[in-house]
Amino acid sequence: MSNNNENDLPLLLPKVRDFVKNNYKNADKYFAYYTTADTAYKIIKNKEIWMRNSSLLNDYKEVKFGDEMVRRVLFDELKDELENTLKSVEYDGGMEGFKDNYERMENDILNNTFVLSLSRHSDEEDRLGRLSMWREYGRKNGVVFVFEKSELLSILTNFSKVSLKNGYTAPFELLMPVFYLKDDDFSKEHFFKKQYSAVLNDIRENPSKYTSDEYSSPNACGNELLLLACISTMHFKHLGFSEENEVRYIIASYTDGLGYFHTVDDSVKHNIVINGVPQTVYKVKLEDSCYENRLKWSNLIKQIIIGPNNPENAVSIKNTFFNLLSDDDSDFCKDKIVMSDIPVRL
Repeated sequence: MSNNNENDLPLLLPKVRDFVKNNYKNADKYFAYYTTADTAYKIIKNKEIWMRNSSLLNDYKEVKFGDEMVRRVLFDELKDELENTLKSVEYDGGMEGFKDNYERMENDILNNTFVLSLSRHSDEEDRLGRLSMWREYGRKNGVVFVFEKSELLSILTNFSKVSLKNGYTAPFELLMPVFYLKDDDFSKEHFFKKQYSAVLNDIRENPSKYTSDEYSSPNACGNELLLLACISTMHFKHLGFSEENEVRYIIASYTDGLGYFHTVDDSVKHNIVINGVPQTVYKVKLEDSCYENRLKWSNLIKQIIIGPNNPENAVSIKNTFFNLLSDDDSDFCKDKIVMSDIPVRL
């Protein structure tokens, strides 16, 4: 399932498939990572960025909503379609077995999914950043890394090649979009129902496609449908957050319906304390000799924008960041570090 090739995970929701195809070709040149100056310093100093557990997301309640919506749509609204689909791929245990496995996998995946949250960045936001994001991260020395998308995805892909162990199938890995929906049952349920219905119809109409090659193992298609249902709980956010324009790079270890474990290499897993909360993170090295291509800061970073701040702090942050970056990469240009003058009430 690695590399985000559109055929690596056939059971994608249609809108997710479109996103994967576009973003690994020509859409979205840049991804932004809004954070604090303290965290930005650690990213540069340690040459790494952290993926945090999904249970600690700012919007974790949206994940729980996604779980409720999956249950309502798949196990109620589309119950007959799902049952017929499972029969078409000869899934052991049928509907009841599928529901039991979902209960086990969903809890497992929510506890073992790690996320790197990014934001799509447009040329119009150069030198300024985004006002709504500064209001969230700019109160105390906010900073945004504007990454060259192709370079960042190369790092993430190489990270997964190095650290993901092969099991029955590889642990789940995907660059996924976030969908912003109105907070009413009709809008949200209509969206999920249409997306899942398209997937189920494709399986029933093309059974040979889902019972051969990579689906030759027993229950393989049904288990990927389970995985899709679990992971898709993380696609949703309220329409009011739409200015975030978020995308998420996620990895997940889990136990599938056959009892196989799909785990991520412990060498990149670290137990730490953040803001007083003990937790586990995955550390993605931004430059390391074990990767196929050593990436330079000058290639990876389009801009570093220092958020609204007092002038003395902003100048100190800029000079310190440049000293660190230029020590590693003599080609890094100081002009890439800019101070935003966007008006924001701190």
